[in-house]
Amino acid sequence: MPIELSRIGGSTISYRTLPLKDALERLSRHGFKTVDIGIIPRFCPHYDPLTATDDLRRGIADCVAMNGLTVTSLNTGPGVFNAPGADVATIYKAASENFDLAKALGFRIVTIQNGAAVPRAEWMESARKVAYHLRELARTARSLGLALSVEAPHHGTLASDARQASDLLDLIGEGAICTFDTSHIQAGGQTLRQGLALLGDRIDHVHLRDARGEDIHVTPGDGDVPFEHLFAWLEERRYPGGLTLEVLPPGDRAPDEVATEIERGLNHIRRALLTRVNGK
Repeated sequence: MPIELSRIGGSTISYRTLPLKDALERLSRHGFKTVDIGIIPRFCPHYDPLTATDDLRRGIADCVAMNGLTVTSLNTGPGVFNAPGADVATIYKAASENFDLAKALGFRIVTIQNGAAVPRAEWMESARKVAYHLRELARTARSLGLALSVEAPHHGTLASDARQASDLLDLIGEGAICTFDTSHIQAGGQTLRQGLALLGDRIDHVHLRDARGEDIHVTPGDGDVPFEHLFAWLEERRYPGGLTLEVLPPGDRAPDEVATEIERGLNHIRRALLTRVNGK
């Protein structure tokens, strides 16, 4: 499928300090037609799965439609299975409620965080534990007509780089898919090409953000990610999945400052798409 600007969506994480309805309205004003909704406690609490009701889910669906949007993915953090003292039952309950929201909004992908970083000597034991639970959640998602996508790599987590991400997906097993964040590939010490080579056809959703060294709070165009190479790779493989611009300036920026960064990021993505087209 052609990678065109109209396929690029926005993320409510960019407006994480605003209520969800205000974040959706602002993303619509930018011209986005698709969105990711962030559901990460304390960081982007745009929905609390543990207190949600059918009325709340219907209200979110109405708000999304009223702004002329469709949802591509939920970006969720129901909990970390390998954290000390992890409340596994509550993590499963939160994940299940997130699946209910996905069903109510009528889309397929639910992205989930992978796990907490551990010392290298403990990595395999911890990864097996996380993989077991993610495999169980993926089975539940499939039974509902959904797909659980693991955000991996994610710098500073269990799957901090593309090699660890690939190994974790192998442990989860057949059908495991990932959400590929360009900033985390860069921050993890690998090039974009290396990340794409390792994860390849298991990529089912893409977050577009820039990075400089280990700094992932970088607007596209200000860092080192070669987005034109990404778009060429995805188009060559007729990638059918979602692409979401996830601008995240450092600190709690005022909404108008965030809006400026989103527009700058979109302009860079537009130029990268033109470069990819002209370079064919």
